[in-house]
Amino acid sequence: MNDAQAPASPAPTRAERRAARLNDPRLDRFRSTTARRRLVVVMAALIALEGIALALSGLPDDPVLALVCAGAVVALIIGFVFCLGAVKASTRGVEELGPDQLDERQMQVRGVIYAQSYKIGSGLVTALLAAIVLWSMLVGTKPPSTVVIAILVVSFHLTIVLPTLVAAWHERV
Repeated sequence: MNDAQAPASPAPTRAERRAARLNDPRLDRFRSTTARRRLVVVMAALIALEGIALALSGLPDDPVLALVCAGAVVALIIGFVFCLGAVKASTRGVEELGPDQLDERQMQVRGVIYAQSYKIGSGLVTALLAAIVLWSMLVGTKPPSTVVIAILVVSFHLTIVLPTLVAAWHERV
């Protein structure tokens, strides 16, 4: 064995591979402010349509409509996953990568993003839960279970993606 051989470089960590994948130049078409904001609007529309389809799936006693709504929910979730990947690539993962993968400016932007996400998320969850209470007060009955499920699923999806959406909407990402 030759002593002059350089030691093998260590394999990249999972975070390094993730950062490299999110910084792929092939995804540059998603990185302009306009493209990022369009993706945010598409994500919001997908979440809203998913909530509507879930709510409609059990309102009438029509099994065909329930089946169509279930198929729509599955298709919307598949679209949601692909669109979420594009949004994450458009922000280069500033909202999810570890501090060792980000520079000082990105860390500052991430702090602003999480602060804004917390404020927006708190307001949205409060509004969605208030919708359930108001339904009970104004209609006089509790909302159908599919409406409650739709509100909970929309709240859950918003909680998962809100930092990414705020990052994509932000000017300085």
